[in-house]
Amino acid sequence: MNGTRILLVTLVLLCVALVLGLTFPWSSSAAEGDAPELYLPEITGTEQAVLTQAPNVPPPITRDHATRVVVELETQEVVRELADGVEYALWT
Repeated sequence: MNGTRILLVTLVLLCVALVLGLTFPWSSSAAEGDAPELYLPEITGTEQAVLTQAPNVPPPITRDHATRVVVELETQEVVRELADGVEYALWT
């Protein structure tokens, strides 16, 4: 019974490896040492990001093209004590 279970697990792992090998194009089509070719869409226009606090979410994205999204953040550098006598400068 234990040998049958080991054989079954081995077959499942081989099937998963085969499926993953056929799913990712760079695993079979790329030559040794070559990086996969990346597709980068053309970026057109800009839009201001809609920021919310959890649990709220921003409205759905309705555009069908890549665009530059501008996020305005304000940071403050503060010093906090991590342990007795140990201080650390961080951004909030």
